Amino acid sequence: MAKIGIDFDGCCVVALPEPGVCDVETGAAEVLGKLVRAGHELILWTCRNDSENNPYNWINGELRTESSLSEAIRWFNDHDIPLAGINGYEDEKNHVGNSRKLLIDLLIDDTNLGSKFTVGEVEYASLETGEIKRIQTYSLDWKWVEEELERMGLI
Repeated sequence: MAKIGIDFDGCCVVALPEPGVCDVETGAAEVLGKLVRAGHELILWTCRNDSENNPYNWINGELRTESSLSEAIRWFNDHDIPLAGINGYEDEKNHVGNSRKLLIDLLIDDTNLGSKFTVGEVEYASLETGEIKRIQTYSLDWKWVEEELERMGLI
């Protein structure tokens, strides 16, 4: 079975310009669940991290109690989607040594050339101010992703 890297922001969840909460369903959880049930392993591949240097880990000058990376991991847990790794996986170094490139069979990411998107207006709560904001944003088009995965014989 395949090892599949999966990005988070703009992919599993809509892209937001700041730390915030948006409950828009993108369709990612359903398709990722199908991949797992088909026996594939998912590796979260994201810029989110636990670092104090990450501005998304701060709110009003205070370090968040839940880091942006922990928030992403919680999303997978809340949707009962197991992860085989986070920004890498066990034994990866045994295959390629020390490399920044993730050794996977497929990457699902909103920055892929040719990706299709759903674009629309969403409301989200700013974690910085508590204000409800409306913005135009996007995420991967998960109906398109599902069709591509079916075409490839992965689901």
